[in-house]
Amino acid sequence: MKRHPSELQLALWAGGDLGWLAAANVRWHVSGCPECRRSVAEFRECRRVLAEAGAPRLNDWSKLAAEMEANIHVGLEAGECVEPKITRRAFPARWKLAAACAAFLVVVGGLIWLPGPSAWTPAQGVDGAVFSAGGHLIQLEQDGRALGLRHEGAQDVTYRAAANGAVEARYIDEDTGQVTVQNVVFHE
Repeated sequence: MKRHPSELQLALWAGGDLGWLAAANVRWHVSGCPECRRSVAEFRECRRVLAEAGAPRLNDWSKLAAEMEANIHVGLEAGECVEPKITRRAFPARWKLAAACAAFLVVVGGLIWLPGPSAWTPAQGVDGAVFSAGGHLIQLEQDGRALGLRHEGAQDVTYRAAANGAVEARYIDEDTGQVTVQNVVFHE
């Protein structure tokens, strides 16, 4: 090892609790480093003093493993004494019905929000008024006069024409992210 092992590695090696590869590396370093050898001696002395004082060994892994194994056996034997609880799926047909309804709503919602025609769409309104939408314009024409709303620079414009002759244009402004909805409706 070119650098010193950490305090944790030295303490684990002093107690014999370091993995074999790491222990070999630490052993090799400690054999040539008087500073780390002193640290290991101090850790071993601390362990000896604690053992003489009657302190429980904190890392008695074999005792911990035996205790865990005993608890597992007790749990398995207790599980055999209890009757298994019979569970049944309650109303599986209801889930299928709910999934079918959700799929139907998704399809209907998609049909509602599908874009309308994107080319010029003239629609006959009341008293000879003609509504049209397309390109960058949505307008109302009647008796040779026209009223229109321009949306130049807008991309992916969605147009819709209503049964009463109204025309609508929707688009998202790419610069601001705002949704714009333009409606041209003829009212008497």
